[in-house]
Amino acid sequence: MGKVKEWAMEMEEIKLSQLAKALDITEEEASLLGYDVWANNSKNGALCSYKLEFYNNNPTVILDKINRLDENLCVILEPEELDPEAFEYGLIYNSIIDNVNYYSNYKDAISDLKTLFKLEPLVDDKLMLTLYRQIFIGVISVMETYLSDAFIINTLENELFYRNFISTHPEFAKRKFELRNIFEMNEQIKSIAKKIMLDVIFHKLPTVKRMYESTFDFKFPNITKAFEFVIIRHDLVHRNGKTKEGKTIVVDKLFLKELFSTISLLIEELDQNLNKELDKFLPF
Repeated sequence: MGKVKEWAMEMEEIKLSQLAKALDITEEEASLLGYDVWANNSKNGALCSYKLEFYNNNPTVILDKINRLDENLCVILEPEELDPEAFEYGLIYNSIIDNVNYYSNYKDAISDLKTLFKLEPLVDDKLMLTLYRQIFIGVISVMETYLSDAFIINTLENELFYRNFISTHPEFAKRKFELRNIFEMNEQIKSIAKKIMLDVIFHKLPTVKRMYESTFDFKFPNITKAFEFVIIRHDLVHRNGKTKEGKTIVVDKLFLKELFSTISLLIEELDQNLNKELDKFLPF
């Protein structure tokens, strides 16, 4: 357990409404309390709970109203009680950080989609075209999962990659702090980095390309054709299968074969490039 401000949550920025609700007191009473916040994290850095440690000089009349207060003037709170946003980010982070076999999982998912693709044509051609559309959307989603999981896991586990990310991502250039706050910022910076990574939309390939190249220091595969498919996926999902000009997008077998080939080449080349960089850190 460490005293941190998880997910860049400033202690003074804890919403009084959330704190009051969790402690079953009024917002006015909550505003009068002084405390430290401690985060209980798992070995992989996932947020498990918060501990609020209240000061001895807090008004006794308010502390007596807190039923969950223990003999050490502490209260254990679930992440969603104190910071719903942190809880949501925590769930996403946990699902990613546990996916250490991101490449084999990508291969399995693509294999399953190819199996659907090879099904004998249905009697109803319209249903078959609907299935092809869903397969198309699924392939882009599988690509996106690989891109996010490979990036986040390897960036957070390697000090050099982590430093590269911090020093090159434009979000950090916007953040200013006084030298006297350097130790406080050091506690926050990893949580900020996690949040920035989790906020990235990993099918925005131009952005992802820049992040990979800046963080891992290698050339990202050509994204031209893959990004065209990403745009088509957007129209399939958000425009009911039509372009912004109103033209219907027909996803047939030939189109899907081209998609599978394009995404497979992209991810295979990317994974090879990434592994070459990771191999540099293996002990000999």
